[in-house]
Amino acid sequence: VALIYLLLFELCLLILQQTLSPEHHQKQLGGKPAQAEHIEQMEMKLNTLTRGRGKETLDALNEWALTMPVNTRKAVDSFVMMQAMGLNPTIASMQTLVDVASVMGDDAMPRVARALGQMKSLGKVSAEELNQLAEVGINSRKYLKESFNMTVEELQKSSVKIDDIIKSIMTGMQKEFEGGSQLAMRTWQGMTTTLISYWDEFKRKMMDSGPFDIVKKYFSELLRTIEEFRRDGTL
Repeated sequence: VALIYLLLFELCLLILQQTLSPEHHQKQLGGKPAQAEHIEQMEMKLNTLTRGRGKETLDALNEWALTMPVNTRKAVDSFVMMQAMGLNPTIASMQTLVDVASVMGDDAMPRVARALGQMKSLGKVSAEELNQLAEVGINSRKYLKESFNMTVEELQKSSVKIDDIIKSIMTGMQKEFEGGSQLAMRTWQGMTTTLISYWDEFKRKMMDSGPFDIVKKYFSELLRTIEEFRRDGTL
């Protein structure tokens, strides 16, 4: 029983450290309003990228990410990045990235998303992006060789579409890292990461219930007052 209480105490300390540390405040720009501000920005971006389905997409993505042993914000940011680069990510493809990140570390998710997005933007496979994946621990050259029986140089000269190349890499990662997130959920780091994500979600819900709108209302009135002072020469 004492051990259980000790573990719960350490969990509470971890949340407090994440929430109250100077680094956290600097990063979050002040706690709860910043949490709501970030979500609002993500929704605006997704609303543009998904043709008006921003809130729907964000709610579904956020609900899924809460159960994953990775930082929810990184998951959402990676999704937005991939969407902006034309990859049209799905929950299934995001699950693969989470499995990879669970094994290779949180930073693997945005790095893989960026490398795949760059391939899509360029419309071709290149050694630079494959090297970026290799630095994360992704043997994409092996996946491509197994799928097309061609070297990277041969693929570059072939008529194979970039979408098929990206699909091959995603399939390779899915097979190699499948189940990584489930294993990570059983670790201390995975559980504490999930707990912190739930805490961040609680803060977002609190701000969505009204306080954030009140803060924005006062800021709007302040900006109008400053503009009036500027026009009449008070400033």
